[in-house]
Amino acid sequence: RAQVGYTFIDHPFRNEKAGRIRSFGVVGFQLSYGALDATLPEPLEAIHAHNTWIDPFFGIGLNYDIYKLSLGSSFDLGFRGISTFSNWWFKSQARYRFGPRISMELGWIMTGIGGTKELAEEELHLEVRLNGPVAGIAFHF
Repeated sequence: RAQVGYTFIDHPFRNEKAGRIRSFGVVGFQLSYGALDATLPEPLEAIHAHNTWIDPFFGIGLNYDIYKLSLGSSFDLGFRGISTFSNWWFKSQARYRFGPRISMELGWIMTGIGGTKELAEEELHLEVRLNGPVAGIAFHF
């Protein structure tokens, strides 16, 4: 995933003593890879299929920052054609900034990835939904 964003709202409360709220939009692209290897009982043949695709996406997000803590959520939607929104991403996180150059993040991600592949003259449609915790360390430049 690669993205760029723009902050639409950046509003401090009580001169930042009560925090600030930020709303932003993003655009970018996501590279996806799907593979299916299946051994089937006789007389069926084994299935070996893979596909790679790139989806552009757009999204929105909202953060509330108070002192060194940032709470936020973001959602984006990928599309390969008009009205085809099979790839999406939702993330909620809490980020604590230890200093000017490093922060730690804990959160939860839910994502959906979809794609279609021609296989043995049949169309194979792949839909995967994943969710779970996420942890990370960020270095700020």
